[in-house]
Amino acid sequence: MPSAPSSASSPAPRAASGPDGRLFPRSLGGAALAIGSLVAMVLAGPVAVAAATTTTSTTTPSPTTSSPTTPSPTTPSAGLAQRVLAASLEAASRQRSVHYVAHSSLGPESLELVSDVSKTASQQTITISTGKHRGHLTARWVNNSVYFKGDQTGLEGYLGMPTTLAPKYTGRWIVFKSTDQGYAAIARSMQLDSVVSEVTISPPFTKISGLTIGGTHTTGVRGKTTAFSSPGSSGTATLYVEASSGHLPVRFIAVGSQPASSLGQSGAAASAGHSSTPIPERGTLDFSEWGEPVHLSQPTNAVPASKVG
Repeated sequence: MPSAPSSASSPAPRAASGPDGRLFPRSLGGAALAIGSLVAMVLAGPVAVAAATTTTSTTTPSPTTSSPTTPSPTTPSAGLAQRVLAASLEAASRQRSVHYVAHSSLGPESLELVSDVSKTASQQTITISTGKHRGHLTARWVNNSVYFKGDQTGLEGYLGMPTTLAPKYTGRWIVFKSTDQGYAAIARSMQLDSVVSEVTISPPFTKISGLTIGGTHTTGVRGKTTAFSSPGSSGTATLYVEASSGHLPVRFIAVGSQPASSLGQSGAAASAGHSSTPIPERGTLDFSEWGEPVHLSQPTNAVPASKVG
């Protein structure tokens, strides 16, 4: 695993921020991004865990297709797009596993997750970046336990570990057992259903021309999403699904904007003098290898989270 920057004056990429406790407010990969905030609070004590668990459980979005409050399609194209979207999310919900690469960016800040996830085990390789500063972390959910291991910048920036503790636990596995407070919310955020729930598109729907992605021919559905915009605003969301009868998701793209105040300290400094200018935010989810087996080993010599200190 790459080592952390050694300069004492270099700020680590920020931990979670914003009202929902995510690295990027309301951004793609929200369920996974919320892990950092929750883990930091687990390390802080049981009172914080209770508050964090409540926040996490109420901020994970659900897939948006048709519902009693969803307006009926007004054109044949919109109706077809809505049917394709519903069929794709339904097909995804029936799968046992998937490989995905998620990337979200907000100004100079970005987060990437490369993950293999199933209904019983998953692993995420996480990279957080602010300008030239990067942190790395591996998260693994296996045998009813969640494990984390990272470099110093990853532990500080993603898990929110204090700078006095991060050097001690760099490169060491930390384990959250099923009996630990907050475990259920952390584990749930790493499961297949949470990944599928990140595909959020609302009307009006439009069916668009597809792309060939990784050799797969696709068809596209476009609509709106609030996942990448400040409250009260919306952005554009596009889902490309297999053109074949399976209609499994292939790529999800969401764009929006946030106020400059959403940036961390280093990002805010970089945008000084432009605080009134919205900062573009973009996220992508690339899906592949649906239904393939996920085999993960259980790390050894892990430090129980309750003993970190």
